[in-house]
Amino acid sequence: MEEDLRGDIDDASRYAAVPHGAELGLGKRLALAFTEEVLPESLPEVSGFFRGPGAFPRFREFLDREQRIDEWREFERAEIERALREWAEEYGVQIRS
Repeated sequence: MEEDLRGDIDDASRYAAVPHGAELGLGKRLALAFTEEVLPESLPEVSGFFRGPGAFPRFREFLDREQRIDEWREFERAEIERALREWAEEYGVQIRS
């Protein structure tokens, strides 16, 4: 893949490193927001997942049991897009489609 990178990829005046999802608040906060919105009665259970390691695999198993994987993916996609657009606006990064 590195062969496809442009020679000026390290030029900070032209490119910006996209932050990790956790830096954008897209980890635990996002899973809890989804649960609160879609399955509020399950919030205590889901909150418990995040008190130890392996939270996201348990969360995904939970979503599978509740047959909410597709809803989660759409919610997550929309929130990632929103967070990236906010980040881009804050740092003056132009988004090209």
